[in-house]
Amino acid sequence: MEERKKVGGVAVKSVRDLTIGYDNSQPDNKPTLPLSTTSEMITFFLVNGNVATVRASGTEPKIKYYIELKTAPGKTENDLAEVTKELDQLEKDVVDSLLRPQEFGLTPRK
Repeated sequence: MEERKKVGGVAVKSVRDLTIGYDNSQPDNKPTLPLSTTSEMITFFLVNGNVATVRASGTEPKIKYYIELKTAPGKTENDLAEVTKELDQLEKDVVDSLLRPQEFGLTPRK
């Protein structure tokens, strides 16, 4: 299994692949969540606390991704523009680093 070392400029802390039963955050590299050989779901935990999960759609010919942005405590509505910018950058980094649309001939979301 080829592991991604970074997403954008942020190091990957650990990777969990529930399709093959791999989680390098666990001492035995076995995930604590149940395996799902049909889900094709890989989660990347980044050192800054952000999380990206990539999976194949079960009903359509496309790849789906989910991102979680960790921010400092105490953010308010006044910080919305800054947080939105951070989230947009995380999405771009996930698409460019993990999905690599140009390399694999994928059509990115509009």
